[in-house]
Amino acid sequence: MSDYTYKASFNMTVEFVMENLEKYTFPNIRKQIQSVEIKNPIMAVSVTKDDNLVGLCISEFDSGKKYSEIFSFYIDPKHRNSGIGTEMLVKTEQILSQKGFDEVRCYIWSSWESSETTKRMVKRLGWEEPAKLMQIFKTDTARVINIPWKDNVSLPEGYEIIPWSWISPEEKKEIMDEQEFSDYYPDNLSPFYHQERIAFHTSLALKFKNKIIGWLMIYWNSPDTLEYNNLFIKKEYRESLSIPMEMIRKASLLQVEQGVPNIIWTVGHENPLLEQFFEKKFGDFGDKAIIYGSSKKLQN
Repeated sequence: MSDYTYKASFNMTVEFVMENLEKYTFPNIRKQIQSVEIKNPIMAVSVTKDDNLVGLCISEFDSGKKYSEIFSFYIDPKHRNSGIGTEMLVKTEQILSQKGFDEVRCYIWSSWESSETTKRMVKRLGWEEPAKLMQIFKTDTARVINIPWKDNVSLPEGYEIIPWSWISPEEKKEIMDEQEFSDYYPDNLSPFYHQERIAFHTSLALKFKNKIIGWLMIYWNSPDTLEYNNLFIKKEYRESLSIPMEMIRKASLLQVEQGVPNIIWTVGHENPLLEQFFEKKFGDFGDKAIIYGSSKKLQN
């Protein structure tokens, strides 16, 4: 691998990468920032041969955090199976360790052609066994209308599903005040996440005796796609799957009415009952991908 040159670049920005290096990102960085937040600064380890860029690994470089996440790992197809991917990852680990990071993380999609190769590589380098984190179901409204939904589902007494747009500023403040006091929902399931991307015509709130106990927040992934990745119900009200599934049914049919053609449903592995339900009910009505997560402790 003496023909290859490796270089680390620090304090880069997402904007710079999109403008100058987008074609060397995988998964595509522009598509990623439509659904996840990538904060500046970032770090890149590049690989060149004969002055041509043939590999690029991009990771977070926030000195205020103890871990860094790799969110792009690109190798030119002509240079795969040459060992540069392993070397690029090792150099990324070494630099992050030298800069004081305690851990490095990555995510691997089963739909990637390189999925199994990537799993084997990280395991060989001492990373944790890639663990299943969530499933992604992709479908469209043409198939949604053929799903055998249960019509006219009766909610238990006291429960009510309403549009999120009906929630008053006072009710939103109650949610934030309770969260500050009791920390009852994970940060990634906050209903105030990515306000600018919320699809208000399909997002829903769940009430019990006129008090908000949950929500289904839906986000614009692209102009023709909505992403369902924020379903939360307070632990003491998770009696059965009938309520969350009724929320999903209502939101999906609202999307059909609105004429937005594509749907992405995200189901976390920490909710095996809901995951199994999606697998059984929607397996024949869309395409599925599994997201795996892996990490490695770094020696400072």
